[in-house]
Amino acid sequence: MQNRCAELKLDAKRKPGEMLGSEELSGNRFTGSTLEPLGIGKTQSHRWQQIASIPEAEYKAYKADAFDAKKEPTAAGALKLAKRLAAAADNPAAIPPSPPRRCDDRGVQGLTGHTPVARGVAEGEHGAAG
Repeated sequence: MQNRCAELKLDAKRKPGEMLGSEELSGNRFTGSTLEPLGIGKTQSHRWQQIASIPEAEYKAYKADAFDAKKEPTAAGALKLAKRLAAAADNPAAIPPSPPRRCDDRGVQGLTGHTPVARGVAEGEHGAAG
């Protein structure tokens, strides 16, 4: 249950990051002066946008890996992933690749061949530690 709450919290940071990074809102990007009335600082906005920059497949894999390891998916972990992905985009040879992952119609699979259970579908199978 605690890991599920952490996942929801991380998702709640990703969504506004997508909105803040898009130019669809008000026809231009948010600036410090437009963020202040919303109660959002520049650093917070930047971090949310970094989390939102993670491609969906990588983001889901990060959460699944954390869940499989019985750890919380955290903003710090997502920010590290975003930084690694950005560095790899700038210089692919400088960053070691992630462990290989497979994907099929059931979802993302790690090297163990375990397919993560969709969140909220079968929480009872993973125990509801609180």
